[in-house]
Amino acid sequence: MGLDRRGDQNPKGRSIDWREGEAVGLLSIDLFLALQVGNPYHLDETRARVLLHFYDNTRQELTRYRDMEWRIPSYVLAFFSAVIVVALNAKFAKSVSGLAKDTLFIAIILMILISVGLLTFFHWKLTTHRRRRQWLEIIFKFHTPNEFVTLTEKEVDSLPGYLKKHSGRVLSSDIEAERIGFFSDFWQYTLPFSLAIILVGTFVAWLVLRLPLSGDAP
Repeated sequence: MGLDRRGDQNPKGRSIDWREGEAVGLLSIDLFLALQVGNPYHLDETRARVLLHFYDNTRQELTRYRDMEWRIPSYVLAFFSAVIVVALNAKFAKSVSGLAKDTLFIAIILMILISVGLLTFFHWKLTTHRRRRQWLEIIFKFHTPNEFVTLTEKEVDSLPGYLKKHSGRVLSSDIEAERIGFFSDFWQYTLPFSLAIILVGTFVAWLVLRLPLSGDAP
């Protein structure tokens, strides 16, 4: 806060001229900047708030992309299941025209291609935001010992063995050194879901092609 130009009173009662107040303010800024020497990240309050907002936004985006990796296969496989149930209905199969069958076949092929493409895209976006979050965690020094966590020896001794190694950190150093690439979780989620969509979709497309037309069966 700035001092009024008419002066203010310090705790000892001595009048402080506004020029002296400005000098003290400049000295405080210089002292703050001096304390930042050796720190590669100049984090004043404004920048810290911006980074915290950026970190929270990154976390929300990660949640959204993870949800999409589950929702897309769920919706597509539910649609394929409905097509299988309807296609196995004899009355429906006999009432399908050639145009309807071709349209449904094209729709299934397009759904396979679009859903697999979206899965790959969302996984790429997820990887990008995971890297961004990792970098922000390094900036905030979540992996630096005794930066946010200060436990006594008694408290550390009471921890389980797997936590004692990282007792002074918010996040373990293993997470800091983790190499995040496109194929990090690709084999666990994206590839199995994509294969499920392709295999089930191919079966549904074949089933649609096998449907009898309205004039084929009595």
